[in-house]
Amino acid sequence: IGEAKSGATLTISHLRHLERTRRALGERAVGAKLLLFGPSADGALIEAAHGRPDIEVIDFERLYVGE
Repeated sequence: IGEAKSGATLTISHLRHLERTRRALGERAVGAKLLLFGPSADGALIEAAHGRPDIEVIDFERLYVGE
């Protein structure tokens, strides 16, 4: 399940939106990864995603250079 923003910094609110979407999909989406694509991500989002294998934050640097 993903969300892409071309001109906005990714924030914790984007993550919360995807988490609500995954819950709304029920059992079918329990193991779904949450993917956030954008030019940059704020510190709170990076901190929230750290150590969670179900979240991928892909900013422009990661997209174009790799991890």
